[in-house]
Amino acid sequence: MLLERRVDTLMRALDSDYRDAAFTPGGVSWLDVHHLPARRLLTQVVRRVLSTRREDETLPVTSSDRTVARRSPRFIASLPDVAEMGSGVFPATPAARAAGADRGTPSRPCHRALIVAVSWRRGHVETLLPVLDELARRGITSTVIDLAGDTLHGFPQPSHPAIAVIRPPSLVPNGGLPVGALHTLRAERSVRVGSHDVPVARVAQLVARTVSRSAGITMPSWATAVAMERWLDNLLGSVRPRALLCADDTHPPGLLAARCAERAGLETIYVQPGARFEGEVAWRAQNCRHVAVMGSRDLEQCGSWQRRHRETRQYVLGQPRFDRLADTDRKAQRDYLNALFTVQAGDVPQRVLVWGCQPHPEGKLRTHFRTLLDGVLQAGPGWGLVIAPHSAQRLTSLRPLLSLPGGGRVVLAGPHVGARGCLAGADAFVTGHSDAAIEALLLNVPVLELVPPGDPTLALARHGAAQRCSGGDGIAAALRHIERMPVTSRVPSGVKEEICHWTGHSTDAVADLVVRVITPEKESPCS
Repeated sequence: MLLERRVDTLMRALDSDYRDAAFTPGGVSWLDVHHLPARRLLTQVVRRVLSTRREDETLPVTSSDRTVARRSPRFIASLPDVAEMGSGVFPATPAARAAGADRGTPSRPCHRALIVAVSWRRGHVETLLPVLDELARRGITSTVIDLAGDTLHGFPQPSHPAIAVIRPPSLVPNGGLPVGALHTLRAERSVRVGSHDVPVARVAQLVARTVSRSAGITMPSWATAVAMERWLDNLLGSVRPRALLCADDTHPPGLLAARCAERAGLETIYVQPGARFEGEVAWRAQNCRHVAVMGSRDLEQCGSWQRRHRETRQYVLGQPRFDRLADTDRKAQRDYLNALFTVQAGDVPQRVLVWGCQPHPEGKLRTHFRTLLDGVLQAGPGWGLVIAPHSAQRLTSLRPLLSLPGGGRVVLAGPHVGARGCLAGADAFVTGHSDAAIEALLLNVPVLELVPPGDPTLALARHGAAQRCSGGDGIAAALRHIERMPVTSRVPSGVKEEICHWTGHSTDAVADLVVRVITPEKESPCS
């Protein structure tokens, strides 16, 4: 992809000239810590520039701090400030929780543990908690570092005494990277990006200044990252575990935790929290030594990732949070969907399409909805549409969709239910890149992959695991096929295995891996 190649060029030049500008006390380069935020920033900048300017447009060269290109008048002379770029670069999340200081103690007095786990997102909780519960049943202690910025993503109080949860105190909110250090290494060179000459020094300044002002756990400032590393080092020294368990070792907190564990001589284990989707991020790295992925196609993706360890070991173990699918009550979910239509639409359709929403802006949601509704109406009067909210979505952004003109039977599922609570009762499931599509696939519910121009997907259609639909006509054709030949809409077991290995025992498999990694010695829960 042209965009990715341009960003690759900038990132390689930035790393070559400026990775030695600053290091954490533990010896981690600032560009290692902030590689993913930096790449996302430059991706957004390049995308925004190319979408709003013609490459042959002549622009005045400014002397502001946002000037990036000096040598080619055809390149964008003034990049947008981060504040002007809107969401998607550095989310406006709190730098630290207000309650962090008074919640920074273990939930039980046992300070030693065999496993330390790191979590800051709901997907991490859903992936790691079943494994930690299983390890606890086997007598293996763990301490969870909960870095979540809000209760939605926070780690719940453990039900087993072998699991402790620690929440760090408030960390430094922003600032820190010595911009002057960049000048000492400043190279008077530019790199060619398309038809433009880009001074690498100006790119370095843009990234450094942005990093100094960023906030939140996934996009921390340099000062926050340094404070986080110091706190993690102290914690690992106190707990003295044998292994670190995480569901993200690429974002700054996961990367820092993996590097701290490595310096402490610990084993590092990564468990894939969900499916990778197209356009999620063009750059991936793996800092952990043991890597548990969902399916065989993930092994292929991992082959292109940057690896920290030459001896990295990979295992196809499925997804622990999918184990519960074996107990799914399809009839109960269908009854729930029928009740929704009875109450909200006054009529129950013969067949139901569930839409797994993503927390997109309202304009994009409206566009997706009109495409789906058009397809449902074309498919015939027997179909109804259920809008299933994402957990991070406000219903205020979805309720207006119900009143849009066009007709059709459309209902809204409860936020506590979401896609995962009703998709098993559907005749088809549609989404762009919700992980719920994997669950639908495993439960033999036909999946439609919505592909509006420029939108990411899970690329299930590429593996023959979904029907790719770019517009209403495609949606209608897919629904008609499902209606006529529901059996042929089922995906072969071999294809499902490529996407996600599923036996209902992934939790046990990951727990077995952890046990193998920390053996031969074994300690008591509080030893």
